[in-house]
Amino acid sequence: MNTLDNFLMGKKRKRDEESGVLKPPDGPVPNERIGVSITSTVGGDTKVTTWRKTYPWIAVNDSQGIVCNICTEAVSKQLPVSSDPNKHLSSGRAKEMTSNRIALKKMVHTIQVLAKQGLPLRGTDDDQRSNFLQILSARSEDVKELKDWLRRDAHKWLHHDSQNEILDLMYKKILTKNLDIIKASPLFALMINETSDVSRLEQISVTVRVVSNELSPREIFLGFYNTSSTKSVTLFSIINDIFQRYQLEFKKLRGQCYDRAPNMAGKITCLRTPICQVEKRALFVHCDAHQLNLVVQDALEAMLEVKNFIGIVKELINFIHNSPKRIAEYCELQLLSLDESEKIQALTAFCPTRFILLTVPNSTCTNERSFSTLKYLKNYMRSTMHVVLQRLNSLATLYIHHEQTNKLDLDSIVNEFAAKNRNRTATFGK
Repeated sequence: MNTLDNFLMGKKRKRDEESGVLKPPDGPVPNERIGVSITSTVGGDTKVTTWRKTYPWIAVNDSQGIVCNICTEAVSKQLPVSSDPNKHLSSGRAKEMTSNRIALKKMVHTIQVLAKQGLPLRGTDDDQRSNFLQILSARSEDVKELKDWLRRDAHKWLHHDSQNEILDLMYKKILTKNLDIIKASPLFALMINETSDVSRLEQISVTVRVVSNELSPREIFLGFYNTSSTKSVTLFSIINDIFQRYQLEFKKLRGQCYDRAPNMAGKITCLRTPICQVEKRALFVHCDAHQLNLVVQDALEAMLEVKNFIGIVKELINFIHNSPKRIAEYCELQLLSLDESEKIQALTAFCPTRFILLTVPNSTCTNERSFSTLKYLKNYMRSTMHVVLQRLNSLATLYIHHEQTNKLDLDSIVNEFAAKNRNRTATFGK
């Protein structure tokens, strides 16, 4: 091992108190231990060549002590020591850190855009074809700092774990602001709905409704919570955990809104019962949209002619949808009856609870939208997202609250990411 460090570790080091230098140990030292190459002897003086080339910052002073040229010069000039380590960096190193921070900010911004649009970051088989890396590659043509960053051999922080960490930082900033709004509100209501995702996992969507001083209602999505049981005891433990984790007070709860499923709104063993035991003023309200749709559906099915009409329309739509050829013929029939300025209307699937009446926005609209978001984000190509539930909640929150996502301070996210450990601080600075 031809390093000076091994030589110093293997020997007893002494420090000269008077001169403040490290003296070499007594006795002969094997040349191979410190990488010394003795080439010739002239007049009794041995020429040493190798170590001076390898360690140009090391010198031997008049007392035959090994010293550091840089430290000796700093002491002799009595240079002040600053609390900011970046001030001691060379201009080249500081420039490199600035360039690295620009590249990191572009990476954070790319993740922000993909999350806001609900687009996947990763690829299917090869990450080199992922949206994240492809967009970064395209942007690098216009940003020199990003191009240099992608070409470097050292760590680039492009891995899935780094993406999840950045997503989590964005999610927590939005969540913190929303929780401040909820806590500042004197009263709020709780809305819960449940559905199964593409992985056949039961997902509970939790939303809180608050009203501002201007009497403007606002619904805040708190996240998805997956559960293997939909019993009222399990659901209440989830709600209780959310209230404790986010430090929400049951005494401010004035409303709870669910559909009329037995486990949610039954008379005995249901979710509303234990909540009312904690806070009696938490009034239960049935979801108006579900209630109205069910009333309309039951009323229409009570009339034989309408019931037959609904059945025929449903079967007809399914008949056309099941054949690409029939869909093409359907579009051709539309073209014959439409003007040039009119567009062809897509044939949508029939839903009996949405037929005829389109209800006005109701108190559970955010829950319903969150299910649409769940189906959009967690499709059959991204069905393993439940493994990291926090990633799903981060993406869903950034997508649902896209207006807040647009206003995120990317510089603060870059600072938090860079300050996680010493390696990042050395790469991106403080």
